[in-house]
Amino acid sequence: MRNNIFHVISKFDIGGAEKIALNICKSRNKNIQYHLFEVFRTNSLYREMFIKEAIRYGIMVHQSPFKNRKLGIILFPFVLIFYYLKFKPTVIHTHTEVPDMAIFLFCKLFNPKSINVRTIHSTKLWNDWNRLGNRIETFYQNKNCNIAISESVRDSYVKKYGVSLIPIIYNGIDEVKQIPYTEIKSNKINILFAGRFSYEKGIDTLISVLDLFKNKENLYFHIIGSGDKEKEIYERFHECNNVCIKDKIYNLSSYIGSFDYVLVPSLFEGLGLISLEASLSKVPVIINNCAGLNETIPDDWPLKVDNNSINGYKTIISSLTKYDKVYLGNIAYNYVKTNFSVSNMQEKYEKRYNGLL
Repeated sequence: MRNNIFHVISKFDIGGAEKIALNICKSRNKNIQYHLFEVFRTNSLYREMFIKEAIRYGIMVHQSPFKNRKLGIILFPFVLIFYYLKFKPTVIHTHTEVPDMAIFLFCKLFNPKSINVRTIHSTKLWNDWNRLGNRIETFYQNKNCNIAISESVRDSYVKKYGVSLIPIIYNGIDEVKQIPYTEIKSNKINILFAGRFSYEKGIDTLISVLDLFKNKENLYFHIIGSGDKEKEIYERFHECNNVCIKDKIYNLSSYIGSFDYVLVPSLFEGLGLISLEASLSKVPVIINNCAGLNETIPDDWPLKVDNNSINGYKTIISSLTKYDKVYLGNIAYNYVKTNFSVSNMQEKYEKRYNGLL
């Protein structure tokens, strides 16, 4: 008889935590039946693709009836209790922060016997719910169930909450079969930015970089994503002849290999997934040398900027023709292949489920 393990994520949509949960659940361990739950739902093309991919790997998918995030958090425990009684999971695994709240409420209401495992994906927790977050952190600390995805996440957590060191399980990603991206501009250096148009992703820095290089004939910037600054980016750059702005693309990792470089100016990251995906596609990354990003590349990586310095980006991007892109891509590939494999991640989590890690 297989053990049922529940993974709870915010929603079936684009996001690093969601992708990592899916990758864990893709494990071929015949002794485990994985389940994926969402706390609330969105309407997007990515959602449907996400669900189809999960089902293809034999994962049981449980869709939320709630479209409102807060309503989902409050009422999710009453949905989950039905599946809990039906499947009797040995482990309930949450992925920060909305799922953490929902499962905190579930445990307070129903006192389940399942083991809790909780992955911390971010260096900054509970920005919107600080007081409630402190109470929830005490709950998970008492369960001794926390796992960090990187040294930066671990160090930030230990510093903020004054707890002893917690284990690290690095996020794992697999190589993805590459598909040509049809909008690549020949005879130009194609640079990709992909992510939320938000403060923590360095969107203000991105805007400054685009201002520096707009209409530069040998460069072409592909800006893919959505978020707070979407309107500003579109209004400032949609008429530039070397900037293309698009909404998020499902399975973007399949197209990354078409680009020459990937730009990641984040202010902080739990672990920069886009950087790892680029490296596995042998595409060099131009990054801010911040915690969570600098763990994704070798220490002596030449394409990194301290403190998101605009002059630093100007120097690197202006000199891209001087770098050996293929050489750097191979270095990055070998580094990520060695340190961030999906199979290694799956194996470590499954050891944790069995109390061996």
